[in-house]
Amino acid sequence: MREKVNKGKYVILLGGKMYSGKSTAAAGIAQGSEFRWAITPLAGWIKKLINLYHGVTPEEALLRKEEIRPDYQKFGTEVVRDGFATDFWVRTCMNQNGKLKIIDDCRYGDEMATIREMSAKLITIWIDADDSVRQRRCEAQGRQWMPESSSHASEKGFTGEEDFWDYRLENNLDSVFPLLQVLDPIIDLIDRDVDDLNIRKSAFR
Repeated sequence: MREKVNKGKYVILLGGKMYSGKSTAAAGIAQGSEFRWAITPLAGWIKKLINLYHGVTPEEALLRKEEIRPDYQKFGTEVVRDGFATDFWVRTCMNQNGKLKIIDDCRYGDEMATIREMSAKLITIWIDADDSVRQRRCEAQGRQWMPESSSHASEKGFTGEEDFWDYRLENNLDSVFPLLQVLDPIIDLIDRDVDDLNIRKSAFR
C-alpha cells in the first residue's frame, strides 16, 4: 500500500480555464495574507521539462506560451497522467516542502480528490471568465489565441464537478482590482482559520 504524505498541510486550490485569472488570484492571496504561502503549481515540473526540451528560458517560454502550450498539455496529460499515473503531478507537488500551499492550476476532479486526501485542510476556489474575455486577455499579452488548446481535456476536466468548489468567482473585467477585492474577505477568513490552528506563524515560514 502506498504510504501517504504527512497531512500537516493547509492547501488553497484554484481552478479555472486558461486566462481566467488563477495565477493573479494566487499572487493576490499570497500578497494579502498575513502568512507566508508557497505557490506550487502542479504544472511546475511540466513546464521546466518542456521548456528544457524546447531550449527556452522561463522568460522566453512566456513569450511563446501559446506556441508551447500544446506540448505542456500533451506531456502532462497524455504522456504522464494517461500513460503513467493520474496522481503523479499531485503527489510530486504535495511532497514539496511547505505547510501552507497554493496550487493554482488544478485541472481534474481526481486531482482535487487526491489533494483533499493528502491535506489537513483544503479550500477550493474556482475562477470563471467568459471565452471572449479569456481570448482578449491572451491577445492583450501579444499571444495568438489557439482554440484547439481550449478544447484539450485539461481545460474540460471539471465539467459537471461544480459542487467541488467552496467559492466560485466571476472575473470578467479587464482590471485585476475587482478580483482582488472579492478575494479580500476570503483571505481574512483563511488567515483566521490558520491562526486558529494554534501554531505560531513562524512555524509556517
